[in-house]
Amino acid sequence: MSINKLTERIEKDASTEAEAIEKEAKKEAEAIAVEAKEQAKSIKEIAIKGAQREALYEQEALIAQANLKAKDMYLEVKRQTLDKAFELALKKLEKSSQEEYEKNVTKMLVSYSGGNEKVVMQGDEVEKIVEEANLLLAKKGREANLKASDEKISGRGFILIDGKGARRDFLFESVIDFYKEEFEQEVFMFLSEGADEH
Repeated sequence: MSINKLTERIEKDASTEAEAIEKEAKKEAEAIAVEAKEQAKSIKEIAIKGAQREALYEQEALIAQANLKAKDMYLEVKRQTLDKAFELALKKLEKSSQEEYEKNVTKMLVSYSGGNEKVVMQGDEVEKIVEEANLLLAKKGREANLKASDEKISGRGFILIDGKGARRDFLFESVIDFYKEEFEQEVFMFLSEGADEH
């Protein structure tokens, strides 16, 4: 064989092998491209799911925020309603007739006194009220030694002074404030639970 034929054959074999290598490289490139497209699609789906999840979290946060704001508004309206109710109760007590006033104070004395304190009030009705309260205390089998004090206070209600000089304030405004605070705590707990349902 001549050198030309040998060269031609080597070139032909090289060309054939180059074509085979090129075909194999194209196949591999196509396979890599298909795999890359599938990975890109998978990444895209994951990104979309992540974005959807993020959007859902944001939506849930906005809903929670709106619910909290609604709950706060609901509780504020209820608090204002309670304030108004206690304000009206105080006005009613302060504007009650003298007879109702004396009856209310007598009941309060019987309920809250130990039966041996001095009673301080704003007017001269203290003697009459103390006498009536002592009668009711005695009927209940309790100590009945309340005494009217010469000291005067401003405002409706009374102050009890025990033997040690300790004073307990039962002016109507103070009593309403006390019960208002106590009641507000209970109502707040109840309304907080109830507001969750709204």
